[in-house]
Parts: sequence; structure tokens; C-alpha cells
Amino acid sequence: MILLHAPKSFFASLVHQKIAVEVGVFKGRFAQQCLKYEPQQLYLIDPYDSSKFGKLTPDDFHGPDPSKEIEDVFSEYYQGGIQNSLEEASKQLKEIIEPHAMKDRVTFVELDSEQASKNFDEGSIDFIHIDANNRYDYVYANLKRWAPKIKPNGIMLIDNCYVSHVGKKQHISSLEAVSTFLKLSDWAPIALSTHHFSNLAICRREFVKEWMQNIHLLCHQNKVFCIELPRSLLHSYHHTGFKFRDSNGQQTEFWVPSFN
Repeated sequence: MILLHAPKSFFASLVHQKIAVEVGVFKGRFAQQCLKYEPQQLYLIDPYDSSKFGKLTPDDFHGPDPSKEIEDVFSEYYQGGIQNSLEEASKQLKEIIEPHAMKDRVTFVELDSEQASKNFDEGSIDFIHIDANNRYDYVYANLKRWAPKIKPNGIMLIDNCYVSHVGKKQHISSLEAVSTFLKLSDWAPIALSTHHFSNLAICRREFVKEWMQNIHLLCHQNKVFCIELPRSLLHSYHHTGFKFRDSNGQQTEFWVPSFN
């Protein structure tokens, strides 16, 4: 497994002349990065309907009022309320795509992940980016339902693969779900980016060597430092938090990627 530190846009070039799918689009930041690399076709799957998000908290959650906690955690992300933010994001993204030179290669699929997956044949997708509900069971279900749709030498990129106190407040369990999926399937991790919320790329085991060569080349071309680690270390990956006071007495907290 290759460990690197780069934004998610680092992986966008992998969609060049490929059939690509994004599950969980929102404002389409990654989608716009992908369009720079001329995908053969880009499917953007997002219902833009908060009622179809599914539950964001675990069924057995016994902490503070979950609806208030989620509202507080996501208040900056979904300004003006979740549904209003979704509708505005959808409108703005479509306005950006409409005059784009690649617009004919973009298809908006306003369905939830389960319904949308039924529109794709097995082995029909080269690349998929999964950035939907980050609760464990939803992530695991997405991996299970979309894996058969991926071509034998295709790749899956999963967002929010980090574990931290901040992540737990958002009930993010993407890494735990991917970890389970990898242990019970013929897929393996090939690249983990420690940047921001951490993105993990996985492929079928028989293509690991080929994909790692591709990722190494991509790192070299973009001057991104990288190292190889045993892929078994992925299951212990997390973030450790540190607090300190600066010269002005302001308390600052930062997070360090760790396998300790």
C-alpha cells in the first residue's frame, strides 16, 4: 500500500477516457476536477434530497440528542439547513456544467445509491468515487453493491477514511467499513492519502502490482512524496490530536496521522 499526502484531486487523472461514477456529489468539487481529465462518461449520483440520505447516527446511539448534534456538527457545511444547501448546490453545479465543454459526457442521476446502482451492468465501470452517507452500514452496503459493477481492473476511491474524535462526532465509520470489506473480499488497498479527510483507493488483488506502479508514477509526476507500507497497517490507521497554546495564548488543536 502506498502512503501519500495529497488532496483528493490527485486521483482525478485516473478517470481519463474512463467510465467514472461518483456517489455523493453535493457541490461537485471532485466532479469538476475529474472533468479536466476528459472522462469517457461521468455519472453524478446524488438524490439531492435529505430524506433519502438515510440515518446519520447509529441505531443504538445513546448520546446527546442526535438530531441536535448533527445539526451543530454540520451547520457550517450545510449553511441555511441541509435541504436548502442541497437544492442550492444542485442548482449551482448544473449551472457550472451546462456551458462546460464536457457537458455531453456528464449524466446527473438524482437517485439514492441503491436505486442508481440498478441502472449499471456488472463490469461496466472503470472508476467510482464513494462519498455518501459515512455511517458503517451504509458505506459497507455501497462497497458491496458497487463492487460487481466495476471492471476487473477498475478502481474504487472511498472518501473520509479516517478515525478521529472529530470524525466520531459526525459518526464517520468509512475506514471501519472498508476494513471489513477488504477482509471479506478479493479487493486490496493500493493508496492511502493522509490529506485532510483521507482518501483510500482499492482494487482487486490481482491488479495490485499494476495499480501501484500507476500510483507511483502519478506521485513522481506530481512531485508527491510517498512510501510503501504493509497493507495490513491500514486497519490501525487513525488520527491523534494535539492541543497547544500559541504565543498569543490561543489554544489550537491539530491532528497527526498515526498507525500507532
